[in-house]
Amino acid sequence: MNLGILLELRKQDQISHENERQIWETKLDALRAAYDAESRRREESHKNEIDRINRDWEYKLEMTRNNQILLEAERTKLTRAVESRIRGELKSSNPTDGFDLTEALKNPLVSSILGKMLGLEIPNISGSGGGIDMSQIMQLASGFMNQTAPVSGTNRIKEILNRGK
Repeated sequence: MNLGILLELRKQDQISHENERQIWETKLDALRAAYDAESRRREESHKNEIDRINRDWEYKLEMTRNNQILLEAERTKLTRAVESRIRGELKSSNPTDGFDLTEALKNPLVSSILGKMLGLEIPNISGSGGGIDMSQIMQLASGFMNQTAPVSGTNRIKEILNRGK
């Protein structure tokens, strides 16, 4: 009798274990299905996000290309305008345009600064004198360049330049 009861208990225990195994298998199948669904959802979401980013960059790239075309057209237009303006100015320009040393030396401030820097006496240039006397400038320059160094060994040119400081 004891043996019959033990066999009956063993049979009930096996049935209980089998039922429990089936419950766990069902739970695991449900978890696998949920995991697979979530994995597919994430993959789809990532794919959609990548597609959105690609479309955005394609749009920006297209805008950049259009801007580049517009900028190139504007550059060409400005180049032509500048070239035509320069041609027009070259056709109508006076040969006297530009820097005039005589006009600069007529200014007493400029002549004073140059005189102090070089240590030279720059002659006054009159406005009606018809320009600067090149022979005077050549005499000043040759006198300046032909000065000999004193016995003390210092350079006379350096002394003259230092006077202006």
